[in-house]
Amino acid sequence: MRDLRDILTALEQSPCAAQEALDIWEAEVRERCISNDFELEWTSPEPLPDSDFSARQRHNIGRILRELVSNALRHCGGDIIRVAWGCEDGYLSLDVSDNGS
Repeated sequence: MRDLRDILTALEQSPCAAQEALDIWEAEVRERCISNDFELEWTSPEPLPDSDFSARQRHNIGRILRELVSNALRHCGGDIIRVAWGCEDGYLSLDVSDNGS
């Protein structure tokens, strides 16, 4: 049900600036890390391209990020999660790693 609600909400949203989306995602991941006694190392490209994410892109990237962080919190056995964003030739990249096994 939650996924269905998330999808419907995402379809109703308007496009969002890339920096705004990254700020929202960072706040969400940081809150999850703090509540699970993890440290978060977050890096994003400077400057970020002046572009927007469609509602669908924002929703899908957010779900991917949530799943990666959930897996690290549950299974890594460490205490640090690193999220690194990159941007090259108009492409956004995401790397999530941890200090666990």
